[in-house]
Amino acid sequence: LTIPAIMLDESFMSFLGVGVPAPLASWGTLVSDAAQSINPIRIYWWMLVFPGGMMALITSRYTMDKQDGTIRRHLDEHADLLGAIRLPNTAFKGNAGTEVTTDILFLRKRAPGDPPAGHAWRGLEVVDGPDGLAVNEYYARHPEMMLGQMKLAGTMYRRDEPTLEGELTPGLLRRAIECLPQGAYIPRHEARGPPP
Repeated sequence: LTIPAIMLDESFMSFLGVGVPAPLASWGTLVSDAAQSINPIRIYWWMLVFPGGMMALITSRYTMDKQDGTIRRHLDEHADLLGAIRLPNTAFKGNAGTEVTTDILFLRKRAPGDPPAGHAWRGLEVVDGPDGLAVNEYYARHPEMMLGQMKLAGTMYRRDEPTLEGELTPGLLRRAIECLPQGAYIPRHEARGPPP
């Protein structure tokens, strides 16, 4: 075994909660602490993207639908939401063995002093349907970007969880991608307006 392999093994065991106890220093806890300190959300991700630069963020539905909008406010202070696509809870079942409703967010960083120009996405709205679920206002206004039906359903984690049920197909994904704004990338030297 090499030292890097031992460090990674020990870090992984610490992540699982079976490593060296917290007050003791070890290679694994040092690597784990380092990984936590470079968390992109905590270290101001917007410093890594130039104004006008775009970023695709894959996240669980909680970023968009959580009652506490702190993360949405934080992101919205620095970037415009160009669009989002909500994937069905089975999208990652085949390759990751998990059932989770997932969002792909497309963000463009604003230059300092630029006014917001993206879609509204800080709030929640109740959508029509048998369960009357609260979803992000972006999805309430753009239901075509949810590739399935929002329902209260049991998941592998708990009962009565808001879930996007459906099957992800290349055709559904292609149609959603075609709904994203065209020409969203704006070179630095050009002025920018609101997304189409």
